[in-house]
Amino acid sequence: MAFVSDQSDGGDCPEVITRTYSVTDDCGNETLVTQLIIIGGGLVPIPTVTANSPICEGEDAVFTINGLADAVVTYDTGLGPQTLTLFGGTAVVTLPAVTSDITITLSNIADGTCSSFINETAIVVVTTPETPTFTQLGPSCQGDSPGVLQAASLEGIVGTWSPNVIDPLLIGTTTYTFTPDPGQCASETIMEIEITAPTIPTFTQIDDLCEGAEVFPGGSPFPVASTEGIIGVWAPVFDAFNTTTYTFTPDPAFCATTTTMTINIVGFPVVDAGGDQIITCNNNVDGAQIGSPDVPGNVYSWSPTTGLSNPNIANPIANPSTATTYTLTVTNSTGCSSEGTVNVAIDDTPPIVTITNNSGSSTLTCTQLDISVTATGADSYTWDNGLGNNASATITSPGIYTVTGTSLNGCESTQSIEIIQDNNVDLFVVLSDPEICSGEDVLITANSANATGFDWVVLQNSVSGASAGTISNTASGAEIIQTLQLTGVNNGSVEYTITPTLGGCIGASQTVVVDVIAPFIPQFDLLGPFCIDDTPTSLPLVSNSGITGTWNPTTISTATAGTSTYIFTPNPNQCAISQNIDVTVNDLPVVSFSADNLGGCAPLLVNLTSANGSGTWTISNGEVFDGAQVQLNLLNPGCYDVTLEIQQGGCYNALTESDFLCVELNPVADFTATPDVFTDQDVLVSFTNLSSGASSFLWEFGDENTSTYINPSNLYEYTEEGALITLTAISEFGCTDQAQLIIEYEEQEVFYIPNTFTPDGDNFNQMFTPVFYSGFDPFNFEMLIFNRWGEVVFETRNAEIGWDGTYGLNGMKASDGAYTWKITYKNPKTDQRKVIVGHVTLIR
Repeated sequence: MAFVSDQSDGGDCPEVITRTYSVTDDCGNETLVTQLIIIGGGLVPIPTVTANSPICEGEDAVFTINGLADAVVTYDTGLGPQTLTLFGGTAVVTLPAVTSDITITLSNIADGTCSSFINETAIVVVTTPETPTFTQLGPSCQGDSPGVLQAASLEGIVGTWSPNVIDPLLIGTTTYTFTPDPGQCASETIMEIEITAPTIPTFTQIDDLCEGAEVFPGGSPFPVASTEGIIGVWAPVFDAFNTTTYTFTPDPAFCATTTTMTINIVGFPVVDAGGDQIITCNNNVDGAQIGSPDVPGNVYSWSPTTGLSNPNIANPIANPSTATTYTLTVTNSTGCSSEGTVNVAIDDTPPIVTITNNSGSSTLTCTQLDISVTATGADSYTWDNGLGNNASATITSPGIYTVTGTSLNGCESTQSIEIIQDNNVDLFVVLSDPEICSGEDVLITANSANATGFDWVVLQNSVSGASAGTISNTASGAEIIQTLQLTGVNNGSVEYTITPTLGGCIGASQTVVVDVIAPFIPQFDLLGPFCIDDTPTSLPLVSNSGITGTWNPTTISTATAGTSTYIFTPNPNQCAISQNIDVTVNDLPVVSFSADNLGGCAPLLVNLTSANGSGTWTISNGEVFDGAQVQLNLLNPGCYDVTLEIQQGGCYNALTESDFLCVELNPVADFTATPDVFTDQDVLVSFTNLSSGASSFLWEFGDENTSTYINPSNLYEYTEEGALITLTAISEFGCTDQAQLIIEYEEQEVFYIPNTFTPDGDNFNQMFTPVFYSGFDPFNFEMLIFNRWGEVVFETRNAEIGWDGTYGLNGMKASDGAYTWKITYKNPKTDQRKVIVGHVTLIR
């Protein structure tokens, strides 16, 4: 059996220590057993704390603490730790006029001999005062009842108002303040109530009205509402024939008074539109006078306004284009209107003059030497160009001749006739095709309505076969047909000039040009090369220049390697010649490869070699390489496919080997140690193997001992330097993995703290000083001594300075009794800060 460790709960009165031992049987099996050791007296009873929660904002927060009589309690309300004594077992903490929630925390209780760390809390919840709300009163009209101020709010809060009654005669806005009765968590509030003065309704004055002439909706001109929007009634009933004063009475729903309006009634003016008038070409030529003299103060308006010199005067000049009835509206200064009418007739229609061509033709020719004409439709006539003043005339030269006819009303009109002279020979030439291929025929057609024949001349440019000539005209015209041939390799043209003839007369010539084109050589984009059994491109049936045709053979074959010739023959009428193209078909490349290493542990290094030249390698893990030989480093276990792609002569081939390379799964080494820290010089450590994928193991314990067991144990001696343990896990294929663990030496905390001292001056046991042997950092140390009321009587941060039994600046002697000590220190190995508490008895 071997001691393993001691573990304290850090308490006092009592302190509980758990001691652990390791027991190992003859077979090497280890068992851990524990022993509980209890030191000291009983714990101080935990007190209770209650709060007067909830309270209203601004009230006092009160906490009541009950517990062991005369015990000292340490508490914190957010202002830092404080202490109090439970005299008679009860104490009260009061915080005045708080505005937010307050929490009290009890952290320690001491009875003079023992103390206990506790964590008891209570909270005072502070409620924000509620603001009372009421149904808004007003606004009210002066003298009306504005309502009553309610003694309770909508939330049920009761209280009083100031002022307590609403004055209905006080015009303006008055503030009323509500004060809640005591005992309700509520705040003051106000209500502003408005009393308004009655409004005097205003209206836009109605202008003077014409006697009996106005018709209004509902029979009244009065507005329904005032300019302020006040609705009411008018009295008496509207009188359209007499000037009357009317009174407006507002509707009771409006805060308003009565008002009056007077409406004047005015008579209508007298209208004189004048006598009817007539306008001819020799009477009222510049317009007819209508209307009558102006009456001052009246406004005149004529309708329609067409043809009037001024439609807004009493007697304008009327000059309409057609017979018109004019209406005159006269309005007096009040706006009353009367109407009258006058007719203005029109007799200004000119005569309809016509010219009759007695000869039946308007063209003078070599056979038609004069033309006889006669004018009709008027009472008298006058010809220009010296033809006289008779209705009939004879014309012997071309030109435009005009006759003027006059009717009995003095109105005139004119008419003209045009006489022309024509001795020309007409010609119409049609070229059937302005562009022909070399060796084809040109076709030119000449037509004329009066020519007897046609002459033509030619002008050739790099062309032969064209010649001048003469041909007679027929009812269907005449045709010129000639075969044209290029004299060189470039395009050429022929210009034909054709002239019509009629006896000794010659008409105007026309010229047409024929372009002669050299045949095209069809051109095509290069096809191929293709690979064996490829799907070939179709042979194009249209050349790059748009020439259509057929191929022989009609399709490309890729069944065998080699070069084949395909012949293109243009379709007719395209001015093109045949063309040949060659198409090549290549064999597919051969693909094969090998590897120097087909399997092993990760990482697996493999060299791949192509037997057929450089290509692209694709590994099933996503890696891609180029070259004839490549190197792989496979890190992850599993089998991998390898594909090699080779392209030669534009042809492509590939080879894939499935599961070509296989990488074995590496084992995973893992273990734990119990215990995992050295606390003694001699320690037996048991190891638990957590490895996977391994069939054998090698343990190196860091003290020159080894083992091949699955779960071994090792006894360590002189453990102050710690130990590095290494586990090597080995798979059945020889793949390995390692795991390591460091067990460190943890220095134990060894100290002694006396429970009594006698500072009586006899040189023995004069100081209370704790003694630390190990597991202690002297630069991180603090000791506090408390009296029975929780007050600090001594404090030091130097472990070598103890308490001599005095307190205060003047070194007052402390009285006999039990005192509580609290020591805070840090373990230099773990950097863990610890707190221990206990009691010491002072005896003089």
